[in-house]
Amino acid sequence: MGVVRSVGLRLASLRPLDRRLLALVGVFLFTRLVMAFLAGNPSLYTRSGPAVAVDVYLYRDWGTQIVASGGMPYSEVPIEYPPGILPFVLIPAWLLHQLKVPFLLSFVVLMTVVDGLGLLGLQRLGRRWGSDLGAWLWVVALPLLGPIVLLRLDLVPAVATIWCLERAAAGRWTAGGMFLGFGCLAKVYPVFLLPAAIVIAPQRRRLIQGALAVGLLGIAPLVGSIRAMATHVAGYHADRGIQIESLWGNLLLLADRLGYDATVRPGFGSSNITAGIAGTVKTLSTVLSLVVIALVVWMALRSRLRGDPQYLAATFFATLALLLVTGRVLSPQYLIWLLALAAAAAHLLQRRTMALLLTAILLTHLEFPFRFFDLLSGEPVSLAVLTLRNACLLTLAFYAVRAWLAASGTRSAGGSHKRQLTVAMSRSLAGQRPDDR
Repeated sequence: MGVVRSVGLRLASLRPLDRRLLALVGVFLFTRLVMAFLAGNPSLYTRSGPAVAVDVYLYRDWGTQIVASGGMPYSEVPIEYPPGILPFVLIPAWLLHQLKVPFLLSFVVLMTVVDGLGLLGLQRLGRRWGSDLGAWLWVVALPLLGPIVLLRLDLVPAVATIWCLERAAAGRWTAGGMFLGFGCLAKVYPVFLLPAAIVIAPQRRRLIQGALAVGLLGIAPLVGSIRAMATHVAGYHADRGIQIESLWGNLLLLADRLGYDATVRPGFGSSNITAGIAGTVKTLSTVLSLVVIALVVWMALRSRLRGDPQYLAATFFATLALLLVTGRVLSPQYLIWLLALAAAAAHLLQRRTMALLLTAILLTHLEFPFRFFDLLSGEPVSLAVLTLRNACLLTLAFYAVRAWLAASGTRSAGGSHKRQLTVAMSRSLAGQRPDDR
C-alpha cells in the first residue's frame, strides 16, 4: 500500500503536460502490445480469412535469397519495392540466418520500433505547433486498421513523411529533404509529394540537396542493378491492373451487379478486375493522377503561404487524399500513409475530416481481412462496406482539398475556415522558439 501511495503521489505531482505524455505513452505501449501479439499470431486473428501475413513471407524469401544465398537485389532477386526497404528485409533475414530468430517475430518488432519513431516525430511536431492531437490520432487510429500495420513495409515511408514535416517545422530543410528522399527510396508514393515540397520550401536548394543525397546514397551500392531495379520497380507498378478495392474497381464491381461483364482475377499479389473498359479506366486513372500533381504544384505556386511548413503538411495531406481516390490501386495498408499525414496536420483539419478518416479506417479493417473473400464473390453486404469506405475517402478528399485551398489564400470562399486555419498557423509560428526559425 505504501508503494502504491508513493507512486500515486508522484503521478499527482506531475505537471498536466507530463501526465498527458505519460498517458500517451501508456496507451501506445498497450495498443502496440496487442497489435504485435495479433501480428505475430496471424492464424489466431483471422482463421477463415485471408492470410494477413503473406507479404511477410515474401519479404522473408527476398531476404533469405540475399543473406543466405548471396543473391544480388533486383538483378538476381526480383524485388518490387525501391532499395530503401532493404534494411527492413535484410535485418530480420540476418537474424533468422545467424541467430535462428523467426523472421515474423523480428519483422513485427522492427515495425513496432518504426511505429514508435512515428509517434516521437508527431510528439515533437505537436510540441512545435502547440497541439498533441496528431500524436493521439496516431496512437488511437492506427490500431483500428488492424495488425496488418505491423505486417507490411508501409509504415517506413509513412514515418519518413512525418519526420520530413518535423524537420521542416524546425527550419531544417536539408534534413526534411533527406527524410522525404528516404521515403521515396522506400515506396513510390512520396515521389508525388516531392514537387509540392520543392515549390513550398523556402530553402529549395537545401531540400533538393538532401533528397538527392539520400537517393544517390541508397542507389550507389546497387549501381550495377539499376536497369533491373527500374524494370522490377517502375515496370511492376506501371503494369498493375485495376485493384478491386480501388474506387475504379469498386465502380466496376457495382456495374457488374447491374449486368456489365466484369471479372475478378488474381495478379500482382492482389485481386484485380478485368472488363472491356478496363484499359480506358487505367489510362484515365493515370491521367487524373498526373493532373492532381500538376494542379497542386500550380496552386502552391500561387499561394501566399509558401514557405510555411504547416501549409506543406496540409498540401501533403490533400495531395495524397486525391491520389488515393484517383489511383487504380488502394490496398488496405495505404491508409497508413494517409493517417501519417493527417496526424501531422491534425490541428488544421476539421472534425468531419477526422470522422471520415476514422470511419474509412474501420471499414477498411472490416473489409480486409474479415469480408474479403465475400467481396471476391460479389456478396452484397461486403460490396456495400467497400462502397461506403470509398465514399468516405472521396468525401474526405473533397474536404481536405477545400481546406487546403482555403489555407492557400487563393480564393475567398470558405472565409471562416480560412480564418481558422490562418489563426492556427499564426499562433503556431509565433510559438516557435528562436532556434527553430
